[in-house]
Amino acid sequence: MNYQILIPKKFNAIKLLQSCPTEITLKPDKLTYFISIIYNPLDTNLGYDGYTILSSTLMENMVSNYKQYLDYLIDTNMIECNNTFVPGVISKGYKISNLYVLISEGINYTITDKTLLKRFNKQEEQIIIENKVVKTKLPYLCKWFNSNLQVTLPDGVKDKRVLNAAFNLNKQNYRLTIDNYGLRLHSNLTRFNREYRCYIKYDGNRLANIDLKNAQPYFLVKLLVQELKQKHNFIYNKMLVAGGSEDDSLNDANKILFLKYQNDLEGLGNYFEDVCNGTLYTKVQKAFNKENKYSITRDIVKQDIMPIFFGSVNYKSKIKTVFKKLYPFVSTFLDDYKNSKRIPLAKKLQKIESSLILRKIAKKIAADTPRFTIHDSLFVPEDKGEMVEQLILEYAKKEIGFYPNVSVE
Repeated sequence: MNYQILIPKKFNAIKLLQSCPTEITLKPDKLTYFISIIYNPLDTNLGYDGYTILSSTLMENMVSNYKQYLDYLIDTNMIECNNTFVPGVISKGYKISNLYVLISEGINYTITDKTLLKRFNKQEEQIIIENKVVKTKLPYLCKWFNSNLQVTLPDGVKDKRVLNAAFNLNKQNYRLTIDNYGLRLHSNLTRFNREYRCYIKYDGNRLANIDLKNAQPYFLVKLLVQELKQKHNFIYNKMLVAGGSEDDSLNDANKILFLKYQNDLEGLGNYFEDVCNGTLYTKVQKAFNKENKYSITRDIVKQDIMPIFFGSVNYKSKIKTVFKKLYPFVSTFLDDYKNSKRIPLAKKLQKIESSLILRKIAKKIAADTPRFTIHDSLFVPEDKGEMVEQLILEYAKKEIGFYPNVSVE
């Protein structure tokens, strides 16, 4: 049995081993395998900073001496490592650093190494098992993965990764998994390049993406409200009174206005306001650009928010300094949370997300409406977009305590 993987055309393991010999025995197929999983990662492996997150457990299951292969690729300047590792939270990330190799077109490479082939065969068997498990747990979602779900890419698309993803979707080669970390659903759609999702249709109808803006910072609001209730109960109850009896957007505005005047909770009201308006990243960006001699983009802020939230307490950056000035109470809460023995914050927020999106909102959509989830967003027929948007607003308000900002794309 042969097995094909996708790699950059300009990578050649045999030539690399010849030009950069090593005393240890490294097999070309296994070396090529590591380039493949970095070059063409699953969505579960995509890092916020452009690095591919690689689980040591998964790598060891495929290649027992995986460290020797990664070290060799780093030593030959073929890849680089971000050296970001938080036990139980995030694994190290890798990316191809050789530009000559990286920008070359993707090609299929045939694996012939017998040990690797056995591992791939076992992996394929596991995919079949996982698909059955997910279909049992989430039947109201999985039943829509059928021949009506198709994608027609525009002419001129040459990226082999995109073409392969489209081929697998159209041929119903589905891979559905629920991770054990945040209980998120991973599917062909979550793995599909964001730029080309607009070409996916169901039964010939265009699909709309109903997206929760700055989702992870928004889910943190739930924990901050719980913190208020437990440690600042008097202020928490006064906030509820200030909100009024009507459970509407004015209720949120009144509660946020009240919090802005609480000196002990510096920046908390502003954080709630910016997150619920969907302007958190923009606010941090503008504050940074005002304080520094150079400007940064919103996307750079978004990338740095992730280590601010989920990285080490000792993580330092100029953006973190700006964030701390804007939202002192939130910054202190994040540090205290990380120093505690509670469930890792990334895991906690992902569980809030999957519970809300996967197991509540997606389940409440009308039975005859196709629906797909892409982590913190829902993918539905365009004519159902407004209905789903209202469901998200309703259930998010119940779950988090404040209305989110939702966009329809």
